[in-house]
Parts: sequence; structure tokens; C-alpha cells
Amino acid sequence: MLLNKSFSLNHCTSVKMMKKLNQYLLENYPLVWNMRLLSVLAVCTLLHLVHFVIGFFTFSTIEGMSYHNPEGMFFDSPFALFSIIGSFIVFILWLIKVLRNNAFKSFYPFSKIQLFAQFLIFFLVALFNITYYFSYTYGYVVSARLHTDIVANTKDNEVLQNVLPFLQGKDSYDIQNRCTPYPFPMNKRFKNEAINDPNNPDKVILPKGYSDNSDHYYIGSDKRIYSPKQLDSIAGGATFSYLNYCSYRYRYNYDSYESQKEELIQKMHKQLKVQPEAIRASMSAFLQVCDKYKIKYKLSVDDWFKWVYHPPYFPVTYTIQNTYYYPQTDAEDAVNEVAVPTPANSEKELNPKGYFVQVDRLECILDNTFKVHEYHIKWNILLVFMYFAMAIALTLFSFRASSKRIWLISLIGSALVCLAVGAITAVLNYGKGNTGSMVLLFYLLLILAFLLVAIISHKKTIAGVTLNWFVWSAPAILPIIYGIYSARYRYIQSQVPAYQYTKPHLLDWIDNHTEVFMSLCILLSFISMLFLSSRYRRWQAMPED
Repeated sequence: MLLNKSFSLNHCTSVKMMKKLNQYLLENYPLVWNMRLLSVLAVCTLLHLVHFVIGFFTFSTIEGMSYHNPEGMFFDSPFALFSIIGSFIVFILWLIKVLRNNAFKSFYPFSKIQLFAQFLIFFLVALFNITYYFSYTYGYVVSARLHTDIVANTKDNEVLQNVLPFLQGKDSYDIQNRCTPYPFPMNKRFKNEAINDPNNPDKVILPKGYSDNSDHYYIGSDKRIYSPKQLDSIAGGATFSYLNYCSYRYRYNYDSYESQKEELIQKMHKQLKVQPEAIRASMSAFLQVCDKYKIKYKLSVDDWFKWVYHPPYFPVTYTIQNTYYYPQTDAEDAVNEVAVPTPANSEKELNPKGYFVQVDRLECILDNTFKVHEYHIKWNILLVFMYFAMAIALTLFSFRASSKRIWLISLIGSALVCLAVGAITAVLNYGKGNTGSMVLLFYLLLILAFLLVAIISHKKTIAGVTLNWFVWSAPAILPIIYGIYSARYRYIQSQVPAYQYTKPHLLDWIDNHTEVFMSLCILLSFISMLFLSSRYRRWQAMPED
């Protein structure tokens, strides 16, 4: 009985507080009250918290990180569909409250600033209601950080890097891949292939003093020409050798990739030549790492080391199967294969004992662990959501600022205009010659024509429809101008030799600062809406047709 009375008292107190809050907003901030801003933000905040909690408990084991990276975890989970549906439900329930007829909308005089404020509210709510992805992802990231150790992950990655040269396919050990010592790396050329002179693009240089009967040759870093026989002599007859491996994928510091790559290659060469026991220790440590992360493998350190250590040229006679999943074929059948470890059979990737390691899966686990600890909200991803929110806000604002009839005519008319523009584009044969820039210029002039008609027309229907069209098209103005500039550059570039025409500085800057450019497009959209809010206010004052 006492509990019921306490509950009733608390309920009555909450209702009174809500009434007082609504009364205060109605008297002091009528637009916030009418747009139900606090209510919808409260609901969205609760949903963001729910997404964070679900994302937090989605993380199960470190081994599961081999299948999902943190940025794609949300879209890989079945919960994404429910999240999208929930977002739609929030929009629908909120819009029912906001867009229905009421005395405030019908009789309250909106100023230009208030109309612009409506647009900002639509944008804010739309952005808040479609970004549950970030809350879910961050919940997953926080949980993963609690279960993983970045220091141990870095050490495990170093162990993997030490044995990667001995876990590749045969093509990775081809002598064409070799990058050290000097005069490597070498560039393979064919005898009938012309070489452009960098000092004179119209002149070609053919190899001179070359007497080998092969159809190809090599150009070393010392600019000398080497025949295949000379190259075989340098490699000791081992066309496929562990010394030729030069494809490290160092994941943890992309800015210093080349320096890390060179360091690892020199370390591997030194161990092969003078520290063979270090290689055996690395192989043993690698299998321990596989056990740690529950990576499936069938491999013996003794056999692995015997396959690798053949000084002084270290030819590749066998390879180990690198698989992501457990092999479906019976590995024991491979035991009966007869393998002759000679260069004559080096074209076949023979694996007489069916050895395999899930190297790719281990790499994914280590890579995703690193991404979890380095995760932050990327501006380019946020920009994508901002553009979606901008599209939603413009659609809702135009519906709110105009009338249902005008908005419906605008929607149907825009479909017809798109069909007409598509037909014109097909007639102009877009993409050939210089028509690309001409079509984009036509789009730009069409958008500006919408604004001109909206300003000068005395017919309320025509002015309202073209004003809606311009509002929907305005965010595309800067990208279209960029497209015209870029298409014109590509056309000119195709007409003259590349060395006679350099890329314009402005175009080069935009290509290297895409995020800044797209941010400027968003900013321009907000500025244009401040101007267009006054146009809607004037349109509302026009007499009916």
C-alpha cells in the first residue's frame, strides 16, 4: 500500500514538472516547444545509450576479431536492421507531432531567423537520429580495449613479421621481387619494348650491346643491362629464393613504411646468413602466438626450418599453405606425394606433408586489435552522415515552409525534370570529348534558373515549386563547379602530351583536401539556407493564384 502511494506521488510530481517545463518553453521558447526538440533529443539520447550498451556486449572473444573490423562491425551485425527501423519509427512519431496542423503553425508569425532555426532543428534531429552507428561502434571498441593489450599485440605482430618471409606463395620469391643488395631492384624489360627517354618524350632508346638470345633483359638500379644468365649467376641459380622476398606489410606505422620494410629485410638476410638459430626461435615463437589466438595450423618447426635453411642461396623448394579457413581437403593425402627439391620443380608449390597455417586470419586479428586501440571518429565518415542529414532536413524544411500541395507538385515535377535532364545527357553523349563539362554546365545553369524564376515569378505556385527545386539542388552547386573544372582539365590533358600541361593548383589542392572541400559544401548549404529562409517568408506572403 505504501509503495503504491509512493509511486503515485512520484508520478504526479513528474507530470507536474513536465507541465511546468512545457509551459516555460511555450512562453519563452515557442519554436523549441512546437518542434518537440527536447522530447526527441531525449529519445535519441536514450537510443544512443542502448546502442552503446549493445555494442559493448557484442564483443565476445579476441578470436572473433578475425572476422570483423571495428568500423564495419555495426553493418555486419543483424542489429543494424533493427537500428534502421527504430530510426524510421522515431522520425515518423516525431513528424506526426511536428507537422500536424496547430495554432502555432497557422497563426504565429515566423521571422527569417526563426525559419532558419527550424531548418537547423531538422538538421540536428536528423543527424542525431541517424548516427547510432557511432554509439554502437564505440561501445564495441571500449569493450575490445578492455579485453586486449596493445603492447602484447605489438610484440605478437613482430613475431609474425619475423616469419612472414617463410609463409608465402612461390611467386613472392621470384628474383624479380628482390630489392637488395645493389644493383637490385631490377626492372624486367622485353627486347621489342621501346624505352622512353625522359629528356625527350618523342625519342625512344633501344638496348644496345645486348647479345643474349632471351626475349627479355633486366635494368638494374645502376642503369646497366643484365641478361637472364647474368641474373641467374648473381642468384646462384636459385630463381626462387627466400632472399628475394621483399613484400613486408608493416601495419603499425604507415608513415615510416619504407624504413620499417628495409629494416625487416636486412634483419631477415642477416639471420639467414649468420643467425640460423634466431630463425628457428622465431618459428617456435610464431606457433606459440598461433596457439594464443587459437589459429589452426599443421606445421612442424623442424621440417619448416629444414625447408628454409639451405645456404648460401636459400632456394625455395617447398611452400606452406596459407589459408583463412581450415582446409577442406584431406591433408594426409598429400603425404604420399613425391617431391624432388630441385630448381627444376620449383614452379610447383609442393607441400608433401600437407602443412598449413591460417596466416591471414592471424593478421586480421592483430590488425583489428590495433585498429580498436587507434579508433576515433573519422571526419570523412561523419561528413557522409551530415550529407544524409542535410538531405532529410532540406526535404522536411521545404514541406514545413511551403504547403502540402506545392511540396507534392515539386516532388512530382522534380522526377519529370530528372527524366528530361537524363534524356538531354544521353543526347549530348556524356563522357566523350568535352561534353562532360558542357553537361555539368547545363546542370549548373538549370539550378540557377530555378532560383531566378523563384525570385521574379508573380505566380505563387511557380515560385514555390522552383524555390523548392533550388533548395534541394543548392548543395550540389560547388561539386558541380568542381566537376566542370575537373572535366575541362581532363579534356585538355587528353589533347596535349602530359609533359606540356600541368595540373592546376586549385584542382590539385581540392583533390588533396577532399574533406575540407566537402566541409565547405556543407557550410555553403547553411549560408544559402539563411538567405532562402527570407525567400520562403516572402513566398508565404504572396497572394494565392
